[in-house]
Amino acid sequence: MTIKELAKHRSNLELIECIDRKLALKEARICVEGSAGPPSFEKKTRVINGYIHGLGTVSLLAEKSRLEKENREIEEYIASIPNRRVYNALYHYCLDDSLSNPTWDEVAVEMHEYSTKALKTYVERYLKYVL
Repeated sequence: MTIKELAKHRSNLELIECIDRKLALKEARICVEGSAGPPSFEKKTRVINGYIHGLGTVSLLAEKSRLEKENREIEEYIASIPNRRVYNALYHYCLDDSLSNPTWDEVAVEMHEYSTKALKTYVERYLKYVL
């Protein structure tokens, strides 16, 4: 994978949030009252949550599932990198929520690196030639 492909993790999270907002508008709650059955036959109330079936709901759920799968694959890929320097750089650049849309300069500062260009080049070469 390339850095550009790994950096999609952040944009995927934004799309998932947008899909969740759209799905919230299509959410439905149904309250059902019935018997609890033997031996007491007392009344029991149950709330059922779901989505209104209509245009777009199924496609939104499918897109959300695809994005979540893609993010899991990115997280697993980064977690499987044995080189600590590359792992930390990619973690801060792609996954860390404390940095919003970080630049390589911010990643280098976070990792206490002196040269931004050297760090980025090292990560790019590692991904290209080692993995």
